[in-house]
Amino acid sequence: MQITINQKQIDFTLENEKTLEDVIFGVQSWLDGTGFIITDISADKTSIPLNHISEKGTTPIEDIGQIDLTVQSSIEAKISLFETLFEYFNYLHTAVSENDLNRIKDLITSYSDIKTSFSILFSLIRQFCSE
Repeated sequence: MQITINQKQIDFTLENEKTLEDVIFGVQSWLDGTGFIITDISADKTSIPLNHISEKGTTPIEDIGQIDLTVQSSIEAKISLFETLFEYFNYLHTAVSENDLNRIKDLITSYSDIKTSFSILFSLIRQFCSE
């Protein structure tokens, strides 16, 4: 199995990892203390939302050919989340101001992603405040 971080293959020795979730947590542990966090995951070219890793992460590692991870510094990740949230609420404000029901419906379908973004952002802020 190959593991890439930001499109560069890494030399990561598996120890007791048996599932995709185990590998992800192992890599995050390896990254702990570096100031970097995992911001995107895909296994065999299939994207896995960060908030679904527990349910999607049960795949045995023998069944996975490649894991691609994107990492960012925690500061970059926070800025990116703030930008995403700002854009979402800016679009929502415009849609409501213009009474654009189609755009409002589109934005509502993205609500779960925005909720996840808030959850991740709050987690990052808690982590930053405890350092």
